[in-house]
Amino acid sequence: MPLFHISESLERKAILGDSQAQYKLGVIYCVREDKKAAAYWLQVAAEQGNLKAQEFLHELNKRKIIICSMKWEATEKM
Repeated sequence: MPLFHISESLERKAILGDSQAQYKLGVIYCVREDKKAAAYWLQVAAEQGNLKAQEFLHELNKRKIIICSMKWEATEKM
């Protein structure tokens, strides 16, 4: 079994738009070092206003671990 098993219910919640589940999936994928999947789920959660996802992505970008656009920051400044 892989490190940090992803349950079907967590994945289902994320797909259905639960930003907390999306954030958790992003963190799990980050720990697994699947940067593409981590960036995807963290960005989806962040764009829905999940502050934990926004902060985590900001920190990952700052450390150059995951580089992605932070669209929610642009909309907040307008």
